[in-house]
Amino acid sequence: MNHDFDKRVAGTLPKETLFLHTYAGAASIKELKDGRLLNIVGRLEKQISEDGGETWSEPAPLTDRSGNQIVGNSANLVVLKSGALGLIYAFTPEGDKGRPAWFIRSEDDGENWSDPVLVSEPSIKAAIWNDTAIVTSTGRIVLPVYWYVGKRVIIPQGVSAAVGLFGDEWTGVGGHGYENIIDTTWVYYSDDEGQTWRRNEDGEMMVTIDYSAGGHFSCEESVVAEVSPGHLLMVHRTQLGRLFQSWSDDDGSTWSHPEPTTLASSRAPACLRRVPGTDD
Repeated sequence: MNHDFDKRVAGTLPKETLFLHTYAGAASIKELKDGRLLNIVGRLEKQISEDGGETWSEPAPLTDRSGNQIVGNSANLVVLKSGALGLIYAFTPEGDKGRPAWFIRSEDDGENWSDPVLVSEPSIKAAIWNDTAIVTSTGRIVLPVYWYVGKRVIIPQGVSAAVGLFGDEWTGVGGHGYENIIDTTWVYYSDDEGQTWRRNEDGEMMVTIDYSAGGHFSCEESVVAEVSPGHLLMVHRTQLGRLFQSWSDDDGSTWSHPEPTTLASSRAPACLRRVPGTDD
């Protein structure tokens, strides 16, 4: 997207729109102890806002204790129970056949970061949707992840990609609808502030209609929130025109079978948050 295209998109938005974020790498924002906001964006660069998000500093690289740059994507920034910051991200070292997820922590509001700890098992492919990890009231870090089963062909030979004309510029408007795969979701969690990680005990989640009699469908890019202590809600993206949900009564160790919500949706992910200071 070029800048002119961004402006034309912005010109079509309702006046009630708070802001427009055109995709330049997914972001994850948390409030620091002194009230500033820290944003991890793109290929793991940090920005600071001192005015509640109205203006931001120029992006700067993340560095470890030795001054080496930390690279990756799909940032998940969390505030740990101890008050330190944690960051989960995706990065595949050269030659690695998996898609690993990593965890680092900072004791100085994001100025310096620890050496990375592997979240996922070696050689496991685990895709992370940005800004979905949470820290529950017990201090447990809960991270939904997903991956696909099958041979992924986004646009098969002989099928035209879906495009649309906006002004005088063509842009893609679809693609996932052509995939002949099923995405499944599972959870990694840590009870020691990211030092060690475990997978949920009851396996991967996928959508089934009539428990396989009506077919299997993807369950992906899931988001999670704590409803009450130990009681978690996860909302899944599907291709069925509806968001699905799963529940956990043991702080994310096990999950119920995904069931449809009342929320109609395109095949797009949701964002799920508790409203601060409320039970909503």
